[in-house]
Amino acid sequence: GVSLVTPAVEVKMNCYGKVAALIVKSPGMFLVPLVIYALLIPCAIRIFTADLVVGGVTGNTADTDYATSHILADFPGSSGNVPLTVMLSAPGGDVKSPEYFTSMCDLANDLMGKTGIAPDAFHGVAILPQQTDSSQVQCYQWADAEQALAAGGIYGWSWGQSANADNSSTLLTVIPPFNGFGDQAKALVSQGRDAVGQYERGAPAGYTAVSYHPMAIEVDAEELTASRFVWVVIGTVVVVFVVIALRYRAALIPVKLFFTIALPIVAVEGMAVYVFQDGILNWTQIPSLKSAGGLVWINPVATTFMLIGFALDYDIFLFSRIYADRKSGVFLDDQSAIINAVAATGPVITTAGVIMCLSFSGMIVQHSNPFLSQLGFTMIFGILVDTFVVRTLLVPAFLSMAGRFNWWPGNMPCKEELHGSQVQMA
Repeated sequence: GVSLVTPAVEVKMNCYGKVAALIVKSPGMFLVPLVIYALLIPCAIRIFTADLVVGGVTGNTADTDYATSHILADFPGSSGNVPLTVMLSAPGGDVKSPEYFTSMCDLANDLMGKTGIAPDAFHGVAILPQQTDSSQVQCYQWADAEQALAAGGIYGWSWGQSANADNSSTLLTVIPPFNGFGDQAKALVSQGRDAVGQYERGAPAGYTAVSYHPMAIEVDAEELTASRFVWVVIGTVVVVFVVIALRYRAALIPVKLFFTIALPIVAVEGMAVYVFQDGILNWTQIPSLKSAGGLVWINPVATTFMLIGFALDYDIFLFSRIYADRKSGVFLDDQSAIINAVAATGPVITTAGVIMCLSFSGMIVQHSNPFLSQLGFTMIFGILVDTFVVRTLLVPAFLSMAGRFNWWPGNMPCKEELHGSQVQMA
């Protein structure tokens, strides 16, 4: 005769399985996501109000610190900072005119108004070497400059340094009283461009000005990245999620991946803002985890795609085990398949997650490079969240709530179908 009894499959019940057994049943499947999302959503919102700052190496060697301190002690004015350089071109190809000197003076005062830098930091052929009025940049009249130029001397040498060969344009330099590659220099780039724009709107016809600072390269890179980053992330997520949905022929998979991958990653980035902008870990006195005034602008770009890759890897590893057990009929209900898969894959995912955290730990041991510190923290925190929160708690709860809709429009073997087939065989 034909046996009507299906061989029992033992569900693994290690510590991961015991936790999953609590989550896949009511009220666990509802309470666990509510608690987790209540913690994740504020962090996810915080990333959208982050202050993006300049990263890089801030630590100096003992020799550099010694040389810097002694030079500045003997020569306080030699800050060594990279100047903001502005070039003003004359329409007739000759800067030797009263109109040009007046126009250069207007440009200098526009720059002072935008940057707030003192007049004695301005240098150029139209700028007086001794500034006696702190409220404005004082300038030469062309008649006085013409006499000084005819006499040669220091002014003649300065003219040769600031004017081009055919005297069609000259340079105006502004020495900032701060680090030429810090956040203030980043703001200086925008302020210089704003001042030039303001000047050109009221300048005589034909006069053109351009400003440049080495930090402009990083400012432009940040703006270009920001304009494309969101679209690239959306495109990546849509393509990857759709491919996985097609592979398993399940329409709900993109929704599940959004709540178990996309939202947690955004929350991880927001936690980095809490740490490195708001300073919630300053109490630990760990140098690499102290507030840096904001999030290094390239950190979200560098970490987001790696976190997506790790999260997808762990998610597919878990989900494919559940899918295979249900498809083959090893388990005829979702809850048993989920508990068994979490128990079977939990040790492997945990081991892989811990190893990955250790591989990034070197970044937070040092503190001379803020970008590496933030990158290391974001990756370690993101992997820990994905390993111990998302994969262990959130995914089992979400799959349990979805039930048979996990496989829609497909279906999986169930007890009713098996019983019907057994009756038919009998």
